[in-house]
Amino acid sequence: VVFSDGLEAPSFSFHGGAVTEAACGRQVRRALALHPPQAGRSLADFRLTLPDSPLKLVTAMGLRDGAKSNGAGFRVEVNGREVFGQSVRAGGGWQPVEVNLSAWRGQSVLLTLVTDAEGDFNFDWCAWAEPKLVARTSP
Repeated sequence: VVFSDGLEAPSFSFHGGAVTEAACGRQVRRALALHPPQAGRSLADFRLTLPDSPLKLVTAMGLRDGAKSNGAGFRVEVNGREVFGQSVRAGGGWQPVEVNLSAWRGQSVLLTLVTDAEGDFNFDWCAWAEPKLVARTSP
């Protein structure tokens, strides 16, 4: 968890992440729930060694059904550099995400899924659905 003043802390209470089932747009999927703190961000880090072949991250993002959020940001970082970012409003259902990771093939990387309160964190019930790495077949 990264607070608005830039200080980092281990996850606590309902901040941070938990693997659960989450409904967005009434579609239930296995997901990583990642609720950010007030004016801050929650991070899920994955240290990976990528194969020497083209890959992409495939997932979906959403604010869980019932959230009365003013919106939240979803980001994907590789080695601390943002490679995907989008703000999401409540009620939008699951929104698909694909991130090309081919630039890092054959390398060890830190892949980070980020949720950002973008201000007020009330009801920022953020979730990443079934994140996985898959072979990238098109250029």
